[in-house]
Amino acid sequence: MNTSVKITYDVYSQKADPTLRIAVATGAGLPAAFKAKDWTRMPSGASPLHSDVSSDIARKSYCYFQVSKGR
Repeated sequence: MNTSVKITYDVYSQKADPTLRIAVATGAGLPAAFKAKDWTRMPSGASPLHSDVSSDIARKSYCYFQVSKGR
């Protein structure tokens, strides 16, 4: 059986530098190491994701990455 499963994540962008992003499992909220006042949750699907997002979230519960300008 070939089925495609689409996994979604909550993505936050940093207010001071919107190219910095944190992806977490849907509904998990920001990790305690990050101050909520410094981050804004982005609309679903509004951000490209890092290619290792699934493995990073499985390993450390979040994926911290930067989006290159112009992409």
